[in-house]
Amino acid sequence: MKLHFLGTAAAEGFPNVFCRCDACLEARKLGGKNIRTRSSVIVDDIIKFDYSPDSSMQALRDGIDLGKVEHLLFTHTHCDHFIPEDLFCRVEEYAHGPKAPMRIYGNDAVIMRSYA
Repeated sequence: MKLHFLGTAAAEGFPNVFCRCDACLEARKLGGKNIRTRSSVIVDDIIKFDYSPDSSMQALRDGIDLGKVEHLLFTHTHCDHFIPEDLFCRVEEYAHGPKAPMRIYGNDAVIMRSYA
């Protein structure tokens, strides 16, 4: 099993772009691994947990082909895990070429909003 952590920070990311505490200032100064994006993980290149506002950037940064994702599981509907509006980029008018069919999993709120 291959696990690829795309992000490991909380809702505000780290450092928080609005924060001026010592930890956030130091993280910005150091850069690199000290800059953490919002939580998501991909398993075996085909199962993605959550679609955060950082997902597009994380995929580009890490060379992940989201067109291969077959299963997208939303753990909950907080805005740092659930941005279904970005999935419009996957439709044929925007994303050309073959893509794996994607199944979306989540609670009732996830399913209703994903198909709205």
